[in-house]
Amino acid sequence: MTTVFTYPWTLLRPDVDAALDRLWDAGIDGLSVASHYHSIQTLNPRAEDAPLESYPGGLYTDPDPADFEDTPIVPPVNPVVGTTDPVTEVVAAAHEHGFEVGAWTVVFHNTRLVATHPDYRTESAFGTAHDHAFCPSHSDVHEYFAGVVRSPVRSNVDRIDLESIGFPTARHGHGSTFGHAMDYALTDRAEELLFSQCFCDACREAATSYPVDVDRARSLVQELSRQAFQGPGSSVSSLPDLVDRHPTLERLFDFRAAVVEEFVAALADAAGDVLSTTSSPMASGVAPPTDGRLVSDWPISTTTSTE
Repeated sequence: MTTVFTYPWTLLRPDVDAALDRLWDAGIDGLSVASHYHSIQTLNPRAEDAPLESYPGGLYTDPDPADFEDTPIVPPVNPVVGTTDPVTEVVAAAHEHGFEVGAWTVVFHNTRLVATHPDYRTESAFGTAHDHAFCPSHSDVHEYFAGVVRSPVRSNVDRIDLESIGFPTARHGHGSTFGHAMDYALTDRAEELLFSQCFCDACREAATSYPVDVDRARSLVQELSRQAFQGPGSSVSSLPDLVDRHPTLERLFDFRAAVVEEFVAALADAAGDVLSTTSSPMASGVAPPTDGRLVSDWPISTTTSTE
């Protein structure tokens, strides 16, 4: 199967059937349509007017309020081309044309959600709260995303495509007061992941059930991050090397993996027999199991993304 990752408005505007015919003629037989996504501006060259479209982070299905009764987090719904349930319309049309359809679900990365629910933000070892991402350690966040995946399941998608399911990094913000982040003191992925470790209150509370000394881990992350700030050369060879030298970090990463595995298991339960897939878990040993097939992490060799 050859899949295109795309957005509801690029298919619905100007004509969904014409768009689907064009994709099918090009050899595409699968779609992954954004159902819960971060803020974005897209260029749609097929649009007759307003080819640039911007949307804040939000949900592109018509949610059942009962799905969110167990969480104070309210899903922001984005209408598209005059409909509040664009994913359902796309799925119905795509199935008629023979496509298999996934729900492209961005999870923790969403500035709009964090702005309205700041108590669930990630927090660095230095006490800095990050405004672009939820921390996975919060049970209310788990309940929210369980509701999020139930919504496209009712739209009859064939699978759930999860993106951004690991502990978020500090370098992927979509803030309202800044554009591109200038943080080149961190020179590689290992330094970025180390600096991005979350030590919010929810993490500290959740960690009490695991053999990890959070205070020691936080101090160590601060120390190693400060070393990285000293010059342009990388001070961190790799995360595995750090783990070999610092068992505290191994226990911290094991804790992170356990939190994400628990979260993904909850989403699989919420999705029922619809397949749950992963696209970008954090590179810290996270390999969450699912009841369905597990699609490989980015990049997927048979998949073309429109992002």
